[in-house]
Amino acid sequence: MRKCSLTNLDALLRTMADTATVYLPVDGTDGRAHFTKWEDGVKMSEALNTVRSAKDFFFPQTENLVDFKMEGKTIEVIDIREECEDFVIFGVRGCGYAWLSDRAAKLSHHKLLGKEETLHRNSTHAK
Repeated sequence: MRKCSLTNLDALLRTMADTATVYLPVDGTDGRAHFTKWEDGVKMSEALNTVRSAKDFFFPQTENLVDFKMEGKTIEVIDIREECEDFVIFGVRGCGYAWLSDRAAKLSHHKLLGKEETLHRNSTHAK
């Protein structure tokens, strides 16, 4: 996991925004954090949780899968899928993105946090 100082955060977000739309947690008028499209001057929230999960970007609450048109006994199935733009979700904790990737889900928690592993062992010493 790579680290970026807060003073360089806007430069990092600007670089990512050159290739894709960037969303990050931003404090809303209600005082709670919401994922919002990043633009210059938008400040990332310091809240630990957002109102909605990052999963909403991938799995909307409702979704039309197909339309159809009937004329007499003929049914025409209409594909309504649309291409989606590339996007980046910034500010998701490790436990929030592990569900997206089997590889990330298998990582030890300390690796998700970018910290060294600390082993706690109960040991008895022979006398």
